[in-house]
Amino acid sequence: MTDKNKIAESAGDPFAGYYVSAFAEAEKGKNTWNWAAFFGGVYWLHFRKMYMFAWLYMFLLAFLFFAFKVCHFSYPICVFMTLLIVNIYPGFFGNKIYYRRVKKNIKAGYHLCDKYNPVSPWLLYLTCNILNPVAAFVTWLHDKRLLRKTLESGVPLDCDLTEKNINAAVLIRSADYYAREFKKIENGKIISLNWAACFGNSCWFIYRKMYLYGFLFWLSDAAAYFIFVSKVLPGKLWSVLNLLPTKAILAESVRSSPLDFWIGLGIMSAIMLATRLALLSGAANRLYYLRLTKSAAPVKPMRQTSLKSTKKSH
Repeated sequence: MTDKNKIAESAGDPFAGYYVSAFAEAEKGKNTWNWAAFFGGVYWLHFRKMYMFAWLYMFLLAFLFFAFKVCHFSYPICVFMTLLIVNIYPGFFGNKIYYRRVKKNIKAGYHLCDKYNPVSPWLLYLTCNILNPVAAFVTWLHDKRLLRKTLESGVPLDCDLTEKNINAAVLIRSADYYAREFKKIENGKIISLNWAACFGNSCWFIYRKMYLYGFLFWLSDAAAYFIFVSKVLPGKLWSVLNLLPTKAILAESVRSSPLDFWIGLGIMSAIMLATRLALLSGAANRLYYLRLTKSAAPVKPMRQTSLKSTKKSH
């Protein structure tokens, strides 16, 4: 396999092999910590197609938040304590729950479907949307149709929990996409579309293990929001700590100073739109290509002369 093929294959899923070892521990009855599940919470559950757990998570989230509000905690403390308590569960038990899910999928034969997508990235952005149950149902029907067609084609059913089957049931199948896009970059083409990076923004960079870029793009969104708040609510820095201005505050700001509101909203939208268009048009794939080529670069062997010279000097 050439270096270019290795780069494209490694781009498919940066967590290849992680769930194999995590499931081996789950088979022994042991829990392993999952940082993605801890920080992602409901997003991780949706991303891994565990919709029932995601909706249960949302119910528990709302219940705890209401309980903290009844106890007269401030808004930032309510948010922090609720997320901390609720996210501990997927962080500690996420791999075991996912292991049971993947084991069930392998037994059914989903890993044998050529066009089966083990994750649902587009649902990641509908988590708090009223269309989320509809999107989950459509995805479920699509997967069922793929499975039925695969089984009707006479493919031999391999239900063993091997490393190959686990990777087929877990890993994102995007190696072909990145091989195609990286070839465009090497040929000097400017446009290289990446919808996942456009919608995912900092989350996409973190998933692809480009943490510095993830932080920088998150910082750009935070700066855009800060500009919006400072324009809408001048002199009220506390509103930034409240995560989002309430509807009553926004309604009052629109009535009192509509021009400032729309200017602030326009600046925030322009900054966010500019970063996402840059990621969509090619910046994300180029940064990812540079990271993979840098990590795949051969390490230069150490010169032996220095060692010999030190021996002679002694």
